Amino acid sequence: YAEALGLFSTRDPQFSLRFVQNAALADSGASYALLCRDKHDALLYPFVLRDLSGIPELKNCHPGQVLRDTTTPFEYGGILSSSASAWTRLGNEFLTSLDSFYAEQGVFSEFIRFNPFLSIPEGMAAHYEIRKTNDSVYIDTSRPSEAIVAQADRSVRKNLRRACDECGLTISQVTPDSKFIAAFEDLYSSTMRRAKARKYYYFSSQYYRDLLADSEHVS
Repeated sequence: YAEALGLFSTRDPQFSLRFVQNAALADSGASYALLCRDKHDALLYPFVLRDLSGIPELKNCHPGQVLRDTTTPFEYGGILSSSASAWTRLGNEFLTSLDSFYAEQGVFSEFIRFNPFLSIPEGMAAHYEIRKTNDSVYIDTSRPSEAIVAQADRSVRKNLRRACDECGLTISQVTPDSKFIAAFEDLYSSTMRRAKARKYYYFSSQYYRDLLADSEHVS
């Protein structure tokens, strides 16, 4: 997989092998990747294959047949394209190979989250139903904390001031270690419980450790 990923210019950690494998672990699935290439172009599609036999509504749909679906790794993924013309050159071969694999595995549903920082390969819309579901907000954390806070919404700034004045909140950059991971996991999990989030949004301790280890190799 590392060799295949090397054909593309992206440094996005969400396409790294460890991230894809962790996403499969979090989704109780198995990680796969499809690579199509010729002498000039390449397409790479990492995804998670999930067994849906445990869903009550599907148990009696096709007795004796295992039903599965696929999804891109949690957050953003999609199909990497080496150039603007890659889909035009390789799209048909890509779809034929993917359809064959899906037929073998009993896959009846495919869900792709496209990375907002990467363009969707030209020509995909003719084969996929592509919808915009929401907007994404990102923060450049390389900027000074004062600048980040200054660009925040007024209500956010007010809550931050209250947290600093009344609860002793401090903002600082730390070197990630096991203590940091445990504190972050506790904060994240308590937030999900307070928001009554679905099980899907909870992750194991190993998931956080692996993400941190992976980020050390991504610039």
